[in-house]
Amino acid sequence: MYKDKKCYAIIVAGGQGSRFGGDIPKQFLPLGDMPVIGHSLVAFEQNIHIDQIVLVVPVDYFDFCTDMVKKLGVSKLKRMVVAGEFRHDSVYNGLLGLNYTGEEPALVLVHDAARPFVKGERIDMLLMASSLYGAATLGLPVTDTIKEVDKGRFTIVERTLLREKLYAVQTPQAFYLDKLMTAHEMAQKERYLGHDDCELMEAIGFKPHILIGCPTNIKITHNIDMALAKIILDQEAKP
Repeated sequence: MYKDKKCYAIIVAGGQGSRFGGDIPKQFLPLGDMPVIGHSLVAFEQNIHIDQIVLVVPVDYFDFCTDMVKKLGVSKLKRMVVAGEFRHDSVYNGLLGLNYTGEEPALVLVHDAARPFVKGERIDMLLMASSLYGAATLGLPVTDTIKEVDKGRFTIVERTLLREKLYAVQTPQAFYLDKLMTAHEMAQKERYLGHDDCELMEAIGFKPHILIGCPTNIKITHNIDMALAKIILDQEAKP
């Protein structure tokens, strides 16, 4: 089980926030009494099963994150590494930055810094599932009707997808560390741009296990998401 394995966390904060707008990437904007990224750091710091955290950030924010880590008292952060051109490049850099010898099985969680409301119990669930199945992710059943459209003609609907089989995937996602490294090495070699780490695992033959996520585990992408995040933070602070 996961309790007898080393457990690592990679927090990916390399996005430039082009859809959010502004000069500062949204993961470094304030949310309550700490930056958005700080909430994820604290969540992994406080989980008793996480042994080590690696943070992947743009080089221009190394000093910012160093100061933040000191203020938050985060002791499990062992290294910061430079973000890559694409998300999967950033995750790969994070994997290379782990202090892992490969001598014993280990699990790794990959989390987007723009999701500030990861819960400790979800981290535990993912570690348990990934130790059993090799790969696991959080997700929520889709409630909207989803249409597949012609890429070149966005007004043309090609078909309606079966909603009952669709999930909106969240992070963290959890994996056996050696298997995820293999998947990323394949992606680097073939320049395969997967949408998330589960897709890279699927490409080497794994079928990730999906766990029900939390509706408040939102990803801050647009300005309206930040407004919603502040409401969630206020609600969670109430007794």
